[in-house]
This record gives sequence, structure tokens and C-alpha cells, in this order.
Amino acid sequence: MKYIKNIIFIVGIFILIGCGSSQQLDIAQPTLPSWYTHPPHSDTTTLYALGDGKTKQEALTNALNNLIATLSVSLSSEYNAKTIVKEGSHSATITDATYENEVHAQVKKIRISNYEVLEAKKLGFKHYATLVKVEKKALFQGLQSEIDQKFTFFNGSVKGSNDDNVLKQLHKYEQFIQEFDTIKNTLSVMSVLNPHFHQKIYIDRMLQIEKTKQSLLQKISFSIIARGEAKKLQPSLAKGLSDAHYIVKQRKDKYHFTIVLSSKTAYAHSYGFYLARSVLTLVTKNIQGSVIGSNTLHITGQSSQSKAIAQQDVAKKLTQLIEKEGIEKVLGI
Repeated sequence: MKYIKNIIFIVGIFILIGCGSSQQLDIAQPTLPSWYTHPPHSDTTTLYALGDGKTKQEALTNALNNLIATLSVSLSSEYNAKTIVKEGSHSATITDATYENEVHAQVKKIRISNYEVLEAKKLGFKHYATLVKVEKKALFQGLQSEIDQKFTFFNGSVKGSNDDNVLKQLHKYEQFIQEFDTIKNTLSVMSVLNPHFHQKIYIDRMLQIEKTKQSLLQKISFSIIARGEAKKLQPSLAKGLSDAHYIVKQRKDKYHFTIVLSSKTAYAHSYGFYLARSVLTLVTKNIQGSVIGSNTLHITGQSSQSKAIAQQDVAKKLTQLIEKEGIEKVLGI
């Protein structure tokens, strides 16, 4: 009986020690800083914004996104609590990231380089917060300078390509036009920052660039030379050119290009299928006969009925490839 009482006594001690240990593991929640719970309000000259994230960089990117969202140029803004993907960039190293935030704001990419980080702190496990500050005047000037640099760079690249083939010039126009959405969104931000700012000069520039690009496109023409079995693939190329708004006809001027298409096909029959393994060679030449682009494609067609239908499948897959990749990439120009 004494032995049993000793065991009970010892077990009781361990239980009390265990309870005491569990109480020591309780960790007080960190006190949130006042700049986080009561951030400063934006005014007529200065913008403030908070950002949360799993890392310092996410918190900073989120803060800058929220700052732009306050200028009423977000694509959408609604209150919910869920993980979202947001676009935004304040430097070349910042990429799109996923955040959990009350405000669902998808903002088109706008570069902000003249911000000031007032506070940055880790508030918990994988929870960082950042408070940023931007002077409206400095932000406006920075955005305007960046847009001016883009137009200056484009004008210089176009002038420098006057001796290049017209397809390269067209490509430069198309590349710059892809930035128009971002430029328009930046102009909207600038108009909010400075009510006296007029976008028209920049809008007119973009319209003129689009007009010049369309005029250039309408001058370009292609003709296709195909012999033997390659003739069956000619309609696929012609359709791809027409879909890209190129003229398909025989001409002789500096805006005309000739595509030479050749094909070699090996046939096989395996597991009840006819296979047509085709190697397509595409060479594009200018009016002087100089090669300005080339490409080699390996396409396999198949059919359960015949070799001829397998060959038709090659043409079908070529059409699909052009629709997916674009005629320029398929031609290698």
C-alpha cells in the first residue's frame, strides 16, 4: 500500500510540473504599432499607404499597389477577405505576387520609384507590414519623366531602323503599342495627381503611332512559292498571313516578300494509324532576294483511314500552330 501511495505522489508531482510548464508556454500577442492601427491620412500634397505580406518585399509591393488604388485607377475594388493576385511594379525586380488583403484591387503595372518607407516591421509569423509615403508632386514628375523617356526611346529606335527591312520597323511599332494600356493607366494617375494636367498631347502621339503602324501594315505584301506536296500546305500560310492583316498577292516593290515553302514527308503505319512525319522549311526573302527570315518545322499528322488524310492532318496542325504562335514566329521573321 505504501508503494502505491508513493507512485500516486510521484505522478501527482509530474502532473503539477506539466501544468506549470504549459502555463509558461503562453506567449503574449505582440502589440500592434500605432502607425499600423492608426496610419496617417493622405492629404492634398502627400500620399500614405499600408501594405501587408508574407515577406518584406510583398508588404512593400502591396503598399505601393494600395497607394495607386487610392487614386481611383484600380481595375476593380471590392471588400472581401481572400487571397488574390495583384499586378504592380515599383522596380524591375518586383514581380506579380499573391497577397491576402481586405481590398481586392487589381492595378495595372505602374512604376513608382520616388517613394519613402516610413515604417517596416514584422508583426508575426510570415506577417510583415510597411508604411510608405509619396509626395504627389514628385510622383507626378517621376511618372511624366518615365513616359517621356519611353516615347524618346521609341522615336530613336524607329529612326535608327530606317535602313532595316520594313518588317523590323513594323515589329518595333507593335512592341511599343503593347505598352499603350500601361501608358494610358499612368496618364489617368497623373490626371488625379494634377487636375491641370492634360493627357491630349500623349493620346495624340499614341494615335499617330497607331495610324503609322496601320499605314505600314497595309503596304506589306507576301507571295508564296510551294512545289510538290508543299502546295497542300500553302493555304495554311495564306490564311495565317490574311488573319494578321497582310496582303497576299504577287508584287514587286520594297514592301513585298516571298515565302519559299518546301516539305519532305515520311509515311509510316503503326498500331492501326497512318503517320505522316513532315519536315517543313520556310524561307522568307525580300525583293532583292536576301533572306530575312527562316524556320524549320517538324509536324506529324495521323489518321486511322489513309496516308492522304494523315497528310491533311499536317496542314490542319500547321494552321493551329500559326493561330497559336502567330505567323511571324512561324516564318521566323
